[in-house]
Amino acid sequence: MKSISDYLQLQTPQIVCAKFKISLRGSPKSWASNLSNIGFSSIDISKSSLSLKKIFSKDLSSNPTDFISLTLQKNLITINYTLSKKQNSTSRKIEATQIALLTLGTLGCVKLDSDFCTHISSILDSCSNSISTTQASLEFENSQLRSKLSQMQATTNSLENQCEKDARIISELEAKLSSMNRDIEKLNSLSNNSIDDLVLEWLSLHNGQIRIGEFCLQFSISPIRVEQSLERLCKLSLIKKV
Repeated sequence: MKSISDYLQLQTPQIVCAKFKISLRGSPKSWASNLSNIGFSSIDISKSSLSLKKIFSKDLSSNPTDFISLTLQKNLITINYTLSKKQNSTSRKIEATQIALLTLGTLGCVKLDSDFCTHISSILDSCSNSISTTQASLEFENSQLRSKLSQMQATTNSLENQCEKDARIISELEAKLSSMNRDIEKLNSLSNNSIDDLVLEWLSLHNGQIRIGEFCLQFSISPIRVEQSLERLCKLSLIKKV
């Protein structure tokens, strides 16, 4: 289990520093005047240098935790920037270098050291490699998405076919249900006398015998009503149970 100190250590950003030779005219005071509208969070002037800081976030004690700072001297520029675990080192380096170039361009820097030019070239190479890697990653993701889309379309087609089958089954069941409802209405509409007449006719045609199940199936009459009919006919002495 990690301790609080370990956690704080993980949260503390790394400070990256780079120094390059330049050639600036004027004084720190004149530089500060020219850079007042660039958007730095703080500008500190000393006799021989100018410190510029762009702050992106602070802690609860108002101490900067995410920043890019520049220290300008007539023959030297020092670039410092924070780099946290979550930040991309190449992107952060590009951001810091961009601010440095904007600053030097505003001040009309007449000479850049070869190391600084090499630094910029290295960043451009990193950008090119990053673009190539990103492109390959996007192409791979695009291929995966196309594959998933194809699978989803196949699943959709399968579901549509199943829906059509289910719709046909439901339609058939609804037709059967309607037929059953009509049969029930027919059963309810037959009077007792009509059922009695059917029973007597059946008995005369079948040598006085009746199978209730067979009779019910043929005339779509419930067994209860047939049994009630037989009881009525017995009471009227029209038939006898044997």
